[in-house]
Amino acid sequence: MRLALLALLHGGLYGGCAARRIDALERENLQLRIELQQAQAQLSEAQPATPSSARPTPPDEEAAAAALAEARRLDDALRFEEARAAYTLVRDTWPESRSAATAVRRLKEMEVMGQPAPPLVVDRWLQGEAPVSTPVQVLLFWEEWCPHCRNGLPEMSARAAVWAAKGVQVIGLTRLSKQSTEERVASFYAEHRIAFPTALISNDVSAAYAVTAIPAAAVVRDGVVIWRGHPARLTEGLLERLVEKR
Repeated sequence: MRLALLALLHGGLYGGCAARRIDALERENLQLRIELQQAQAQLSEAQPATPSSARPTPPDEEAAAAALAEARRLDDALRFEEARAAYTLVRDTWPESRSAATAVRRLKEMEVMGQPAPPLVVDRWLQGEAPVSTPVQVLLFWEEWCPHCRNGLPEMSARAAVWAAKGVQVIGLTRLSKQSTEERVASFYAEHRIAFPTALISNDVSAAYAVTAIPAAAVVRDGVVIWRGHPARLTEGLLERLVEKR
């Protein structure tokens, strides 16, 4: 009897100790997992973000980029109808891709191409005056505060001098937004010896030429917009091909 009671007490004592020990181990394991998660989070915050160039490109982005490259190739070859179709394919097939955003912008620019040139209504001429009618005009939309405009305008001025001998007139168009003033434009023009006429325009003129970002350029031949795009792309070779294309 006493042996049975001792055995029962012994089993109960050690059984209770084992249960408490298991509970303690489970709590320790839970605490360790929590501490590990916290350490991983801190390590993730401390590490610099992986550069976008080093991140793997999703398959859809690769396909969209390849299609966009083909659209640009057609665009540069002045095969504009085929280029429109290619840009539309990028926009509709991969709407969430970075390439789609570029395609949308280019399609917006191309909307005015092949259309009669919107009237060039100016508020006043900041430099020069309304130029005589020429077969080809290059309209340059820019703002004095825009760093890309300021960097590219002197080169465009040099091109304008060469193009003038070929019957191409460059006209600067600005809205004097933000901190720009007529005095600042005059000072910039004097510093860089920019001679082409420049007019102050309204937002309506910019909108009519689908200008949503600056700098921007439009080429008008015989009253029709034959090209819209970024002026950096408007090389002498491209202009010659545009003028010759019928």
